[in-house]
Amino acid sequence: MGRASRTSKNRTLTQSQIACQLSHIPAAGELFKLLGLLDLPEMTTPDAAALLDDDTDDVQTFLDALVQAQLLEVRAPDHYRMRTLIRLYARAQATHPTAAYF
Repeated sequence: MGRASRTSKNRTLTQSQIACQLSHIPAAGELFKLLGLLDLPEMTTPDAAALLDDDTDDVQTFLDALVQAQLLEVRAPDHYRMRTLIRLYARAQATHPTAAYF
C-alpha cells in the first residue's frame, strides 16, 4: 500500500472515529463545531459559554462530554485544548456540514 493511500485511509478512519464519538453526544455537537472555529490554543468554560450564549454550568456538561469522548483535552482546571485534526474536522462541519474532509 502506498503512502498516499495509507494517509487517505488514516484520515477517513479519523473522520469516522470523530463522527462516531459525536453521535454518542449529540447535545454537545453544536459546541464542538463552534469550538472548531476558534483560533485559540486553549479555551475556557466562559469562552464556551459565550459561544453558546449559555450559562457556564450548562456548558460544563457539554465540555465534560467532549473530554470524555476524547475530542477535547483538559490542559489545566477550566482550560481545554482541541487537537489540530479534530479542530479542522469541527471547523469543516461548522462551515460545510455535508462535505467530506481530510
